[in-house]
Amino acid sequence: MNSSRPLSLLSLVSLKSGGLRLATFGIAVIALTACAGVSPGSAAVVDGESISMKTADEASAAYCKLSLTVAAQQGVKTVSSGDSRRQAITDLIMYAVAKKVEKQRGVTVDPTTYVITDTQKSQIAQAFPRADLTQIGDAIERSQQTYSIIVAVGQASTGEVMAGDTKAAIEKAGQA
Repeated sequence: MNSSRPLSLLSLVSLKSGGLRLATFGIAVIALTACAGVSPGSAAVVDGESISMKTADEASAAYCKLSLTVAAQQGVKTVSSGDSRRQAITDLIMYAVAKKVEKQRGVTVDPTTYVITDTQKSQIAQAFPRADLTQIGDAIERSQQTYSIIVAVGQASTGEVMAGDTKAAIEKAGQA
């Protein structure tokens, strides 16, 4: 793991450019989940593959902790558990769609772009001393991997390399 890759707590919990905020991926999500019957014990079904309630519950617990931290930084003392659950399920669906798109488009994502480093794990442990660090780490890593896939698809589509002036175009192409 690359432990020199910096990631502040704020970027860990807000991921403004990452998978947590990429709503335009929603068209693909709708196409793959629309009118699909949800099996008992499933939180969602994406292209015939079930996302279990257990997985959704674990992701929701992580999002609740992350949301509480961000809210506390803004002076808010409570967050909606419903909002945390919706965000968790949305992230799980976006991740499932991203993995399918990655495979369909034949792009390869370097794990160093999304795997949480030892330094980042230490930051998470300090920020969430009484939380399930595996759940929180998984949620963050899943969002970072979703974003990395979007970038890889965008770069393959545009033929450009991610840089300040190409970032928006690559992200847009990766979500198309």
